[in-house]
Amino acid sequence: MLFAVVTRSMIQKIHLVRHGQTDWNVSGRWQGQLPTGLNEQGRQQAQQLARHVQAWPITRIISSDLPRARDTAQAMAAGRDVAIELDARWREINLGVFQGLMWQEIVAQHPKGFAAYETDFYDYVIPGGESRRQVQTRALAALSEAVRCGEGEMAFVSHGVTLRVALMGLLPDEAERIRTAEIGNVSITTLCHVNDAWQLEQLACISHVEVPVHLRGEAAW
Repeated sequence: MLFAVVTRSMIQKIHLVRHGQTDWNVSGRWQGQLPTGLNEQGRQQAQQLARHVQAWPITRIISSDLPRARDTAQAMAAGRDVAIELDARWREINLGVFQGLMWQEIVAQHPKGFAAYETDFYDYVIPGGESRRQVQTRALAALSEAVRCGEGEMAFVSHGVTLRVALMGLLPDEAERIRTAEIGNVSITTLCHVNDAWQLEQLACISHVEVPVHLRGEAAW
């Protein structure tokens, strides 16, 4: 079972980090796997994140290869003797026919698909895209592989949907809380490895962000 494999690790802590803000986060356009980059606010957030974690003993940084995550990871890695490792399995959900559209456009153009996406949380496969369960499977496989060796702390830089469903899989007892949590830009979720299991230390912390912007829904993800 995948979740059991994930728990067998010499890694003491993992930090799951969402990328900085993009213009599409602000406008409410659904990004999915489109290669959007950070806006000025997002670049500032990435620098605030980097300063916050500067003294943390992070031994590896693994990131989605999409520009907004990669650039956030590069800010974290600055000044460290740590090379960023890119892994496409940490990409955001492939939103298929929803990708690049505003919420109102999705509802108007794909009403049945949007309704199914809302009601069948895990298993609705977006036409041309994927389901949240498929995202969870690939992210947890990547996590399991990464933590099998090494010691200390690791950071994973990814996206809202991907981080949400990965956490729901890792911590099923916390799944409902995680499903509704605000996973903001450059938020940090930290899990500690205790007694051969992952335990939640902090969920979507943004105390290091000077001017947080709260955005709800898939548009923020």
